[in-house]
Amino acid sequence: MTGRLFVPVLLSAAAYTTGCATQAAQEPQVDPATAGVLLEACTRLREAPAFSVRIDTSYDLVMDNGRKIQLSRRDDVALARPDQLSVRVTDDIGERAVYYSGSLITEALPERGIYASSAAPESIDAMLDRAAEEGVVMPFEDLLRSRPCGAFADAIETGAYLGLHYVDGDWRHHLQLTTEEANYQVWVSDLEAPTIDKVVVDVPKMDGAPQLTAVFSDWNFAPAFEPGSFRFTPDESMQQVGFPIRVNGAAR
Repeated sequence: MTGRLFVPVLLSAAAYTTGCATQAAQEPQVDPATAGVLLEACTRLREAPAFSVRIDTSYDLVMDNGRKIQLSRRDDVALARPDQLSVRVTDDIGERAVYYSGSLITEALPERGIYASSAAPESIDAMLDRAAEEGVVMPFEDLLRSRPCGAFADAIETGAYLGLHYVDGDWRHHLQLTTEEANYQVWVSDLEAPTIDKVVVDVPKMDGAPQLTAVFSDWNFAPAFEPGSFRFTPDESMQQVGFPIRVNGAAR
């Protein structure tokens, strides 16, 4: 089941960008239209004090024999700057969630009746760094940071604007981008209220050249979060375990 190792890598744009910008031997070749569309979408994320979004992702599991199996996951993300974030995940492992509020991060697996909490840094960026070190996967974490798309933008080598293409019932700006390790297609909605609506990532240098497709929906830039949305309150029946929670020997 070698493909499971691809999941955290494919879910994070930053996973393909670390160090790439400093290794580039030449200036990136990005046309102005591509740079402008990406900047508009990422600026809206950066300026938003809070937002929520649903991400439906399908990704390739590459078997030892080279065959591919497509699996899926759903992430419901809620963020309030500077120090609140929740991610609720549903996939083949089951339902699980990560809650972060100020100085505490909690993982919960309700179906297994377990949760884990740990002290955390007092900013989303620092918490994401800590989570990555612990192997806790956040979906497209580069979009959640105080400089959204920053690591990705720094590593782009080429970028082309492909025009307006029809996707999921509407016309969207279609971008084609490359870094040293991966190829990306990004679809962005109307620039009056730009949102990143779809991303396709393929990694030709990985065994089996796995691909990931993520569809972003239900963007909300004025969410009304309920009190306690970013803190987990366990049922009395739940057991606290060590952080991070490990499933089959790996953090999830």
